[in-house]
Formats: sequence, structure tokens, C-alpha cells
Amino acid sequence: MATPPQRPVAEAPPPASPPSPSAGPVSAEARKARQRLDSGRAEIFARHRGGAGGQQVVRAISDLTDSVLQDMFASLVSKDGSPSDL
Repeated sequence: MATPPQRPVAEAPPPASPPSPSAGPVSAEARKARQRLDSGRAEIFARHRGGAGGQQVVRAISDLTDSVLQDMFASLVSKDGSPSDL
């Protein structure tokens, strides 16, 4: 039985561009979150290119995104009050 041809591994997407100046000032927390996402994704895609499976990659991206969003939410809550006040 012949093995199916291997699909090429996708290249890491370029980092997202920062918001336009009309979007308002970017906070230090937002810059830190963007940096964490960009470096985390680069590491995950390197593992994928090194042979990590698709499900492992998707879980890692989801875990990274969840962690960054939770940290951003916690930062907003600590600065601006409880979620009901947001």
C-alpha cells in the first residue's frame, strides 16, 4: 500500500502589524501581549516544522492565546475594577 504524499509544512505567518495610529495609543500591556504572542507562535511553528503534530500545535496555540487573554483581562480588572464595572 502506497503512503500518501506529505503535504508541505506551512510557514509561520508574519507577525501581526501594530494598530494604526488612528486606533489610539498602545499600552505597555498590549505591546507585551503582542510580543508574547509573536514569540510564542514562532516557537510553536518551529516545533511544527521540527515534526510536532497538528493537534499538538493547535493545542499549543490555543493555550498561548488563552494565557495571554487571561493575563490581559486580569490586568484590566486590577486597573479598572471588577468585570461588572467594565
